Amino acid sequence: VDAFNQNVIVRGVLTISRGLWSFGDKTLIDGVIINGSAKTVQFIARIMGRLQSGYLYHYALLMVVGVLAGIVWLNWPNNI
Repeated sequence: VDAFNQNVIVRGVLTISRGLWSFGDKTLIDGVIINGSAKTVQFIARIMGRLQSGYLYHYALLMVVGVLAGIVWLNWPNNI
């Protein structure tokens, strides 16, 4: 009975737990959620850093374009 428990049940549980650790913890949690979210933030920060010039007139122009786009959108016929 002890040999059966050791060879079948314990080994089966160890195999399943290693698989869950390998896929669930290493791949899904560490790989996708933790590292994936960090890489996503890094990617967005890199893009946003390129868009920022530090010159005030660039930001003022962007605000004017945004206001004009809002006015056009509000006055567009049949806007949704």
